[in-house]
Amino acid sequence: MLGDDVEVSIAAADDTALSNPQNNQVLTYNGTTAKWVNATNPSAPVSSVAGKTGVVTLAKADVGLGSVDNTSDANKPVSTATQTALNAKAANTVTVTGATSLTGGGDLSANRTIALVNDSASPGASRYYGTNAGGTKGYFALPSGGGSSVGFGYIFLDDMAGASDDDKLTAAIDLQKNTAGMPPIVLGARNHSFNQTRPLYSGLKLIGQSTGPKNLEQSPNFVTSRITLGSSVSSGASSWWVTPGGNLFDIYMGDFAVQGNAGSSVHQFIDVTSGSLYACQFHSLAFNFMRSVFGRKDRKCLMTQVVFSGHWTANNLWDTQFFLGGADCQLWVGGYINIGPSSSSLQTGTYADNDYQIVFDNLTKTDIGYIFTSSLNGWRGLKVTGNNGHGLRFFGGTYEGYKSSNDNLAAPGTVIRLEGGSGAFFGPSVGQAMQNPDGAEGGPIHMTGGEWSFYSPNFYRSPMADSQPCIYHTGGRLLVMGATRHEGEAWTIRPRYQTTRSGPNSSEDSFYCPDMSMVSV
Repeated sequence: MLGDDVEVSIAAADDTALSNPQNNQVLTYNGTTAKWVNATNPSAPVSSVAGKTGVVTLAKADVGLGSVDNTSDANKPVSTATQTALNAKAANTVTVTGATSLTGGGDLSANRTIALVNDSASPGASRYYGTNAGGTKGYFALPSGGGSSVGFGYIFLDDMAGASDDDKLTAAIDLQKNTAGMPPIVLGARNHSFNQTRPLYSGLKLIGQSTGPKNLEQSPNFVTSRITLGSSVSSGASSWWVTPGGNLFDIYMGDFAVQGNAGSSVHQFIDVTSGSLYACQFHSLAFNFMRSVFGRKDRKCLMTQVVFSGHWTANNLWDTQFFLGGADCQLWVGGYINIGPSSSSLQTGTYADNDYQIVFDNLTKTDIGYIFTSSLNGWRGLKVTGNNGHGLRFFGGTYEGYKSSNDNLAAPGTVIRLEGGSGAFFGPSVGQAMQNPDGAEGGPIHMTGGEWSFYSPNFYRSPMADSQPCIYHTGGRLLVMGATRHEGEAWTIRPRYQTTRSGPNSSEDSFYCPDMSMVSV
């Protein structure tokens, strides 16, 4: 039959591969084997694809992929959002450069580092980062002032460029002169060596650490800010500080100690013989082994409206320490100065050489506070001279030899000598004098001229006999009231005075003690 023929024909065909035919199977062409094979008939045969029938050709839109193309990964674009984000990024060609106090940087093609110039991972305690006067950047030590007033409004000497302290001071002075307000130069907590004469200038401010009394003769280590002067500094016009001529204003120096030459008379602190120091202040200064401090025995230092304040020392002196003239000053009022030589034969003074520790010549309208003079080893204490000096007021003070327990160290002659001027002493202590006086010395207080008053002076003798006059008067007008004597000493009579002039109100040269607290020899 025809149907049988068909089955036979297909089964026998070379392009068929029938294997165990089952019900509901159909012939399906296998392109791999190029044969027709039997396969299960689909339960839901596809009738159309994407709305298409017959021979169907699909496009990307037919399957919902209209935005898909065949671009390679290397050529695929980024999204608008991604591009916007990328546009905000810095290009690797951008260069980062260090400036001022920074170093490092470079383009962004690699990791870059920025650091401080002269940076240190461990700069140390009490240091700050900055730039010194020489332009060097880095870490610098803060002054260790132990409570001193320091801050950014100060010029620290140790921050200045220079191989020596003189170099540093030169740089600091230049910076001070060129800085508004001229901030003070601050010395370090150490010894400084200066070997160069300096001209004074208005507005100069030089300060050390504020640490109270400064006794170099006890131990230099006790003194925080100290100075040693070198051999190129001497005295007079070669002093450490000298006048350039004319008046100088608003100078301030304070809180340091100066060491002079211990072997010979060399160094002077300030020399002002032309013009005047005007409206200046010097606070809590100390001096050791100096030829002189302000002025020299033959070079008077002139000053007006000058203040000496705080605690001072001027010990182991070689020569007159203060030879002052001028007007309207306050010297150690509310303060103190301890002044005297040593017992060394190298520092022996003589009356013939006018060896007084302090000399005021034609000084007027000035208050003077506590002076402690130790007039031993041939030295005398205070001397006032000049016909034009007037209005001096001395408050307190001790004018004596060195120790009552050692009579050999008593003052050789006078401890106060008044040859002119006028003024008053209020409550001075006077004693331990006249051990080996010159023929021109008559008592611990010797007056030859001027007009003076002593109120409540206290006298003590050792080693002087009580028959020796405590005041010897040969000229000028002198008033004494309320004199007292040392209660611990055996006095046979009231403190004595001796005068070669007539009684009260009889002339311009007279001695008067209305309360009889002193008696005549």
